[in-house]
Amino acid sequence: MNGDEYVTGTELGMYLTEKVLGYATYQTPQYGKIRDPDLDEGDFVFQITPPVQQRAAVEDTQSFYAKGEQLYKEKKYQEALGWYRKAADAGNAPAQACIGYMYENGYGVRKNYKKTLLWYKKAAAQGNTYAIEALERLQ
Repeated sequence: MNGDEYVTGTELGMYLTEKVLGYATYQTPQYGKIRDPDLDEGDFVFQITPPVQQRAAVEDTQSFYAKGEQLYKEKKYQEALGWYRKAADAGNAPAQACIGYMYENGYGVRKNYKKTLLWYKKAAAQGNTYAIEALERLQ
């Protein structure tokens, strides 16, 4: 656990041995044999994402969406679309629904039925109720 966002089986075993009372060394991942020749070439490596980075990513998408909302209210539709797109590409369902709405109604873009459906479907797949209702209305 050296902070490089990766943890080997050996590092995990040493960490558990150090931190968990009563954890026997024979239980750690560095001991034992894997009987698959394709897998026993080296140590297992687990990728981890620190919670701080995860929170930062969520906060970024929320701030992108908020900036898009602000610009949309100011009727700066093309700028709003750019910020919504940043949030939408990161998986923000409300931003995806907003992009669908903009393509449906021609705000800052030409109306485009295919793109409307594409963005509404992305948002609906995440449970966005506006997008679900919009798809029902359009189909």
